[in-house]
Amino acid sequence: METLNESVKERKKIIKDAESEILRLAIRAAEQIIRSEVSLHRDVCLNIVSEAINRVSDREQVMVKVNREDAEYIKRYKDRLAGILDGVKSFSILEDSTIEPGGCVVETNLGYVDARISTKLRTLEESLQRMVSEETPAEE
Repeated sequence: METLNESVKERKKIIKDAESEILRLAIRAAEQIIRSEVSLHRDVCLNIVSEAINRVSDREQVMVKVNREDAEYIKRYKDRLAGILDGVKSFSILEDSTIEPGGCVVETNLGYVDARISTKLRTLEESLQRMVSEETPAEE
């Protein structure tokens, strides 16, 4: 009976150890798919910028930073994006090499919204890791 209990505990440990690795691999696969989508469909970046702008409460001065590859495309929609910010006083779109294609950072006088793809994926991974940790009962 003792051997059976040890085997069950060992099996649970192996599964627990594998969960983190499986989760990490799933996030990396999702990242590859997202980056592929971003490179094929420019409107993905426009949607991400629009969502980030919607989260901004300060309408005084809004600066959207995007990757150089996305800048010209996003600038074509500057009026539409500014329209989301009803009554914005200053609105600009800037190139920033630290932001990967598809993502953006929106800065205002009151703070910023980080809508970079890497940030979104990191947040997702951390949330999933926490969830997995909380679901696993403590060893007896």
